[in-house]
Amino acid sequence: MTYPPGTQFFPEPDEPVDPALAALLRQVAEQRAQDPLIGARVAAQEVARRLMAALGDRRGVHAESLLCTAGALAGYACQSAVRDLAVLQGVPAGQVFVTVQDAAGRSYLFGDRLNGPLLEDGLSVWSVVAGAAGTLGRADEVPDVVEIVRTVSATLGRPEWGRSLLPAGSALQAPPAELLAAMWPMTSGVVRALTADPALWHVAYAAAAAALLEWVVGHGTLSVRDGVTITMESAIAMSKVVLPAG
Repeated sequence: MTYPPGTQFFPEPDEPVDPALAALLRQVAEQRAQDPLIGARVAAQEVARRLMAALGDRRGVHAESLLCTAGALAGYACQSAVRDLAVLQGVPAGQVFVTVQDAAGRSYLFGDRLNGPLLEDGLSVWSVVAGAAGTLGRADEVPDVVEIVRTVSATLGRPEWGRSLLPAGSALQAPPAELLAAMWPMTSGVVRALTADPALWHVAYAAAAAALLEWVVGHGTLSVRDGVTITMESAIAMSKVVLPAG
């Protein structure tokens, strides 16, 4: 992917860079030539840390909400990146997404451009999240993503949208869209700064989701199947949602 000369994806001029982020930026800059994905890797660690801190309390972290939030961020990152890349490439806004409305008049964004980073590319959200099961030696427990996609489509506009496949007896701390709206502003700035490339935003969030999935499954809190399902149902649904800020 090429960008116009001088294009940068760093914090806005009025956004302060704290010392910790500055140190991470230096680390990434020093290693990017040898490892083009270093920014996404470091960003993933920071996202996972922030999610654990934000969603945890003295009792621990609610596993289903943690994975739902991580998936929501990864899915929405696909949409955000597609939008920004289209601007850079001069693609008219009307050609980027197809807008669909539910019975209540809420809008959702669809389009082939979303499918690559979300489901089809080598570093798609699906590939990275499902890869966590392989890392755990349990690739045979990965659910059928086609069925998850069908469920998301079938439940569009319903209260259970994005969380209809939760294990029996499970609940979330908040609906996926609310978790996304709360955590996107808390994480997107650092991801933009560390990756320096919209095409890597979803990779960073997906890697964070994969790391958290491994952590949850490793602690015996959820099965691989349930963990991947929660993460991907949220990711697919939230890739379509329209946040108040756009």
